[in-house]
Amino acid sequence: MKKIVVFSGSPRKNGHTVQIVKKIEADMSDSVFEYVYLYDYEIHGCIGCKACIRKDEIACPYKDDVHDLLVKLENADGIILISPTYSRVVSGQLKNFIDRTNFALHRPRLINIPMVTLATTDIGMAKNVANYLSVIGSSLGANVIGSLAVKMGKYYNDETYKLKIENRANQISKRFEIALKSNEDITPTLRQLMRFNVWKTRAIVSKEMYPNDYKYWEERNWIEKDFFTAASIPAHRKFIMTLLSKRLRKVIRTGVVYKD
Repeated sequence: MKKIVVFSGSPRKNGHTVQIVKKIEADMSDSVFEYVYLYDYEIHGCIGCKACIRKDEIACPYKDDVHDLLVKLENADGIILISPTYSRVVSGQLKNFIDRTNFALHRPRLINIPMVTLATTDIGMAKNVANYLSVIGSSLGANVIGSLAVKMGKYYNDETYKLKIENRANQISKRFEIALKSNEDITPTLRQLMRFNVWKTRAIVSKEMYPNDYKYWEERNWIEKDFFTAASIPAHRKFIMTLLSKRLRKVIRTGVVYKD
C-alpha cells in the first residue's frame, strides 16, 4: 500500500482542515494515511543565520525535530500539505517549518512525489494560502496535482457549496491515486518549469556565495537539464523558458549577489 503523509499545520487534530482531508482519505482505500501534527513537534523559528545554505542543514544551531520531519516527507509516497488560515497566512508552526527548511528550496528533495495542498478559513484568503503551499511544494520538487481551499462557514451553511467542495475532493482523490500508481515522469506545467529554472539559475548565479547549492544541482545533472526528470516538455514551453532565461539571470543576480 502507498503511504500518504498528511502534514498538518493545525493545532487541532480533529479540526476543520483535517475533516476535509478525511473525505479524501475515504476515497483512497488503497493507501494508508499517516497524520503528522506539527504542533506535536519541537520546531524553533529561523534566525536567518543562513548556516543551512552556506554549509549544510546539519550546521543549523537548533537541534530539534525539523530534520526528522523532512525525512518523513522524503520517504512518503504522497503528501497532503494542509493549514488553517491564520491572519491571512499559514499557521505559525507550519511557517516555522517552511522557514527552517529553506535549504530544501535551494536543494530540492521531494522530486516527483505527488502532493495535494489544502487550506481552510471562515470567510476568505484560503485560496491564497493553498496557492502558497502549492508554490512551496513545487519548489521542493513535488508534483503538485491539485489544491483545495474551503470556506468552512459556507461549507456548513450552503448545501450547494458543500457539494461542490466534496466533488472537488473526490476529483483530487482520483487524480492522487492515478499519480501514485504511475511510474512515468510528469510533464511539468509552465509554472513548474519556471520554479525549476528560478532555483537552477540561482544556484548558478550564486555559485561563489553558496557553492553547496551549485554542487547539489551539478551532482544530479540538473544544471544541463530542462527539468528535474526526463519528462517530455512541449516545444512551446521550452521556447518560453529560453526567452525568459536571460532576464531571469539578470533579476536573480541583482537580488541575490550582494555582501551580507
